[in-house]
This record gives sequence, C-alpha cells and structure tokens, in this order.
Amino acid sequence: MLDRETNTLEKEYFNYWLNIEMKRAKRYQYCVSLLMLEINGNSEGKDLSDIIAALDLVRSEIREFDIIGRQDVSRFSLLISYTDERSTFLVGERIRGQLQALFLPPGQTSEKAFYLGGCCYPTHVTSFSDIMGKAGQMLDEAKKTGKRLVLP
Repeated sequence: MLDRETNTLEKEYFNYWLNIEMKRAKRYQYCVSLLMLEINGNSEGKDLSDIIAALDLVRSEIREFDIIGRQDVSRFSLLISYTDERSTFLVGERIRGQLQALFLPPGQTSEKAFYLGGCCYPTHVTSFSDIMGKAGQMLDEAKKTGKRLVLP
C-alpha cells in the first residue's frame, strides 16, 4: 500500500483513491485537482535523498487529508480535494517556490530539476482517465518548455 522508500501511496492505491474521489466529486459537485511532480536528480540518476527532501516540502504545503502517490521512480501525483483552478495554481506555486529554494538556490547552478503539471475537475476534465492524461500532458509541457509549473 505504501511505497517503502518515500512513504507515499503506491500507484495502484493512489489511482484507486483518485477514482473514488472523482466519483464523489461528481455526485456532490465539488472540485478535485491533480498535480503531478517530477524530480530529476543529477546526471548519475535519481537521488533518493533529494526526492525525500522534496516530498517533505510538498507535505508542508498541502493539507493533512490531501494524498501523495508515487507513479514511478521520480514521478508523483498529488490529489487535492475541494480545490478549484485558482487554488490549485496557488498550491502549485507554493510547492514550486519551496522546491526552487531547495534545488536551485540563488547564484548556484544545479543539474537537479523539478517540474509540476496539473489540472482540475470539472474545469479542465470530466473523468478519471481525463484527469490523469491532462495532468501528465501539463507535466510534459512543463518539461518541454522549461517552466516549473504548467496548468491549462
């Protein structure tokens, strides 16, 4: 259920809870947001200590009941309930600022990078598969353009 390295939900459990939350949001008509985060270590690969430090910062910027899941080695998803498009952007911006301070301190260069992409139901998407796809698309756009945070 929990990823042993990062203490986040494993992919299949995270996806299960996201699907449940999407159904609940549809029934009770509230917003659900998904942010995807990718953390790239140095040129020799992903550094687990960097990932854990980044996740600690992420946890400090989200609520206790928001959920973090590991999608693969360096990609994580954040399920943020009762959060509209504007609030999602603000949460993403706070996380971006914290990670920028961690990985890219002023006046220093680093091979470490991070990217965030996200979207909101029902503003940008209408289903579970749509929210996963759109958030992944926004993350890929952030990586391609070099921006740290991209929302539709």
